[in-house]
Amino acid sequence: MRVIKKNKALSFSRTGFTLIELLVVIAIIACLAAIVMVSLTQSKAKGRDAKRATDVQQIAQALALYHNIWQRYPCSVSGCADSEVVISGFDNLSVNLKNEKLISTVPPDPLNNETYKFWYWSVGPNYIIRYCQETDSIKRLTQDCNNTISP
Repeated sequence: MRVIKKNKALSFSRTGFTLIELLVVIAIIACLAAIVMVSLTQSKAKGRDAKRATDVQQIAQALALYHNIWQRYPCSVSGCADSEVVISGFDNLSVNLKNEKLISTVPPDPLNNETYKFWYWSVGPNYIIRYCQETDSIKRLTQDCNNTISP
């Protein structure tokens, strides 16, 4: 009887991932997460800009109603001096619109819930509201504080 010995090579069964494969997957996931975060940040800024534009439109509508009642716009400062003031809720414009019950409060800035950085100028027959935007995502508006609305 003849016995044949086979060379048994050590064989390992592969049941896991190598370190390189894991690092590649982690890098891909990190890149995708970074892209999503940038996109999300831009979307939030665009949403805040849309809210600002809507709030300024509401103030403009309140000013139109004020003009229908008084046949003029409220002055920026007492005595109708020619100057630009920040709309804060305590300025001449806000007080006049609140007294006429045309607005209940000045809308807060969606970024930090503080007063908006918009400015109002009027000497009676006309007005300009100047306000800031974070992006240039809305047509005819720029990414700065030189956006204006007037009648």
